[in-house]
Amino acid sequence: LYKKEAHEETLWSAALEVLALCVCLEENMADWGEDEELIVATNYSPKNFPLTHATIQRSSPNLERVLNLRALLQTNHTAFQARLKGAITQAGLDSQLAARRLIIFRFDDYPKGQATSALTEKFADLGGILIQPKDEDLRKLGGLATTWQDKPRDLEAWLKRAKPTETIASLAEHIAWIKARP
Repeated sequence: LYKKEAHEETLWSAALEVLALCVCLEENMADWGEDEELIVATNYSPKNFPLTHATIQRSSPNLERVLNLRALLQTNHTAFQARLKGAITQAGLDSQLAARRLIIFRFDDYPKGQATSALTEKFADLGGILIQPKDEDLRKLGGLATTWQDKPRDLEAWLKRAKPTETIASLAEHIAWIKARP
């Protein structure tokens, strides 16, 4: 079971990295001011597991927004708790900081137990977002990852024109939020 979880997490990690990179490439940075940035960081991992799989940071003199993405597939409560605590810390999640978001992708219910329940309540109270992706969104994420791997010559132009990340229903609001200019 744990090998299967590790394999699925590796796939999710790659898909979320591609998603973050595509979000950035969809933007026409030539229209932005010199002091505006959109930065992607992937797989921040000072431990033996990544704290987040991808982070998109939007900054300008009057604005900073950070969108953290993490798949959390563990069924073991201890492994789940360690990864969720790490993601919360890495994301700097705080109910007073609306400029920071942490999205956790998960298919199943959280593991059982009092400590897990308390931690998931804290995650929600801090503004954490749980997304249980629908099949259509999974197909779109998979299609993006495949397209990225194939590296078509016109990939960047297609991303700017089609803006496929904006069509992923469960993420559309959050992608619009990170892309919004002040």
